[in-house]
Amino acid sequence: MADKPNDLALENAYWRVGVRPEAGAALTYGQVVSDAGPLDLLSPTSFLGRVTGSFPLIPWSNRIGGGLLDFAGQRFQLRLDDDRGATAIHGVVRDYPWVLRGADGFGCQLGFDSRGLVGVNWPWAFGAEVTYRLDGPRFEVVTELTNLDYSPWPAGLGHHPYFNRRLVPEAEDEVVVQILCNQAYQLVDCLALAPPVPVPPELDFRTARSFGDEVALDDCLTSRAPGNLAATLSYPKSGVEIAMEADPILGCMVLYVPQDESGVFALEAVTNCNNAFALAARGMAGTGVFLLEPGQTVRATWSMTVSTVQ
Repeated sequence: MADKPNDLALENAYWRVGVRPEAGAALTYGQVVSDAGPLDLLSPTSFLGRVTGSFPLIPWSNRIGGGLLDFAGQRFQLRLDDDRGATAIHGVVRDYPWVLRGADGFGCQLGFDSRGLVGVNWPWAFGAEVTYRLDGPRFEVVTELTNLDYSPWPAGLGHHPYFNRRLVPEAEDEVVVQILCNQAYQLVDCLALAPPVPVPPELDFRTARSFGDEVALDDCLTSRAPGNLAATLSYPKSGVEIAMEADPILGCMVLYVPQDESGVFALEAVTNCNNAFALAARGMAGTGVFLLEPGQTVRATWSMTVSTVQ
């Protein structure tokens, strides 16, 4: 994929990555370097009219049912912005340009400050930083969220990568996925209404397997195995393997597998489950929502490490 004029290009012997600061700090492409040339791991995919390969989810991830946010005895109505007009989805920072704070060809740091911006779909002021860094075969993403307001508020974060199911056209390259989660939320209209349950067979990827071509998935897994390894992606024909690691705070893995002609899937390391704010307001523990005090910063790292198998 050719670099776009506004992309900041990061490149080493293992990766080629495009970053677009003015489009929500999104990644426009993510390629692994092989003997056959660059292979598109991340797939530029249209989401709410924006074509990106991956984008930050700040100051929450997934969905807020009805856009209703209850906290400290107050109810806030967020703008409904999913494709059905039923939820507030995936945070707000994708809607705004970010400031480039530094770059050196192998990495870059981008900043965001909600103060002074118009129409930010969040009741409190906040700042964020995202650092993308290539370190040999490891591509690292560090996200920071800071409370810039005068009172505490609930928050979450994550990242939303779209992956190609095949790196080369052959059917034998269908990705084999392992996700090290022991529980899943039972979703109703994409929202969790109760605590998680043991992972059901259709969502059990603890033993690596492919997705198949019969059932579309849009689910939230949790209760990760100890350690930072969250998932692996293996492409049999291409011989490419990806180890996805994530800090423990990124305790949920959202899996989205459409059964359409796009040939993509999403596997998102995030802090909070779908509808987490409503569940937390009801007193449910373990939703992944965290409280930010004034001036406090929360930091989370996830990464992808590429290897090749002959």
